[in-house]
Amino acid sequence: MKKLILSLAAVAALASCSQEEGNNVPGIAQNGTPIAVNAGIETSVVTKAPVTDTKFTDGASDLFRLVAYANTTQSAPTDFTIPYFSNSGKGDVNVNSKQGSDSKYQLLPDPAQYYPSNGNYLYFYAFAPGGNGWTFTPDASAPTATITIDGTQDIMWASDTKGIKKMQGTQDQPALNFTHKLMQVTFKAQADASFTGSDKVTKLTIKGIGKTVTLNPITGDVTFGSEDLVAYSDETGVAIETDPVNIAPSVMFKPTQKIALDIVTANGNTYQGVEVDFGTTEPNKAGYSYEVTLNFKQTMIVPTASITEWKTGTNPGIIDVE
Repeated sequence: MKKLILSLAAVAALASCSQEEGNNVPGIAQNGTPIAVNAGIETSVVTKAPVTDTKFTDGASDLFRLVAYANTTQSAPTDFTIPYFSNSGKGDVNVNSKQGSDSKYQLLPDPAQYYPSNGNYLYFYAFAPGGNGWTFTPDASAPTATITIDGTQDIMWASDTKGIKKMQGTQDQPALNFTHKLMQVTFKAQADASFTGSDKVTKLTIKGIGKTVTLNPITGDVTFGSEDLVAYSDETGVAIETDPVNIAPSVMFKPTQKIALDIVTANGNTYQGVEVDFGTTEPNKAGYSYEVTLNFKQTMIVPTASITEWKTGTNPGIIDVE
């Protein structure tokens, strides 16, 4: 597995809220022990932006967010009220740009974050994507991170809960192995032999799949809202032709066995409740990528679904939808 070495940045404003946990952040001149993060993607999966292959892209900004909690003993904390990292009260830090040629990344804001000088252990929890889209809410038992997605975000999560403290000599560092929390689907349009005339797909909506994602950074558990997700909307449209054509780039959303689609065409045709069943061969669809071909017939659409890149799976079969 490819890994990136990253250094954490400190938040000057966190000193007051972290003193109760012994967060005595030394200045640079005091030669404190900085935190560096090894971050990679689970080797069996491949992902869309912001990550490709099994590593984060060099030089990319806002790659993921990181939360750390401290405990006096080497056992995972049970109270998550006050995070050790507290960026403007949100309890997270953003990875920013690559520094130099040694694959080290700098976390904002400056300067680097250090291990507690009092010997407390740190526990790390991370979630992607980075940026300001997340709302992190600390809580004693179940903190949450909430984001609204539009189908282009790849939600991932990782943790390192072995407990790490300041050490003499070689410093142990957290290793974050990210896993996907969404499924990925590529929709294609094609014309069946019975399809006459010409038409274009101008809008494709996934019904009730949810755009609000709520992640528990401690457990990695995810819940979803019930909003419709517009996977494609463009008056220019995608022509329905004999050869399959991608309607839009791959869409990422709630892992589920079945979805229902509403499809609108340039000629004013509306197909409602087109159902796609991905089967039960992969009980948990998170991390799986599917390809769905919408075969437009004269009176119906016949979607087919097959597994593609993220993980190896079996074809869920063909579903005829009126």
